Amino acid sequence: MFISLEVHHDEGGFFSQYFGLLTNPAHIAFELTLVVVIDGILLGLLVPTIRRYVNYRLQRQHAELDAEHGIRHHDDHVHVERESPAVDCDALEPTQ
Repeated sequence: MFISLEVHHDEGGFFSQYFGLLTNPAHIAFELTLVVVIDGILLGLLVPTIRRYVNYRLQRQHAELDAEHGIRHHDDHVHVERESPAVDCDALEPTQ
């Protein structure tokens, strides 16, 4: 559990090994490879999955709120059914 900070004559001690690993090009390349692989898995798989779930929940909540408040989306505008009479959107001329 505890790391011995004593200097061992045969191993060179904790700090000697630590700085040896920090300056070893092969070890640095291996660590960078692990970072790229693990971050690629996390960012490539986990983040899109979480984003899809959040978008799904937001769309469901938006639909529930629209139904509760009598709002109906139609192409480029919104109908609030409780405040105005029904409008035939196909009969309206597009505004430019």
